[in-house]
Amino acid sequence: MSDVLHLHLIVHLDGPEDLTALARRLTAPSATQPKRPQPRNANQPWTPTADARLAERAAAGATIAELMAEFGRSRGAITSRLDRLVGR
Repeated sequence: MSDVLHLHLIVHLDGPEDLTALARRLTAPSATQPKRPQPRNANQPWTPTADARLAERAAAGATIAELMAEFGRSRGAITSRLDRLVGR
């Protein structure tokens, strides 16, 4: 038996708007699916002090994981900020 679930829908669509709404509904994350917690400083602006400390810690050899924990930021936030600051 296949691991793929096949779903057949019989739907009455009145126009492209209905098809768009159906596509959004089928691809939206489930309301019951738990959301991943965000780092404590997610969506917060970087300060000049934090920028300087980040560059200093990275130059001293801190790992991305250590920087993520220290600054409360995601991997993407750390790596993109380092790219901007020191042109990694």
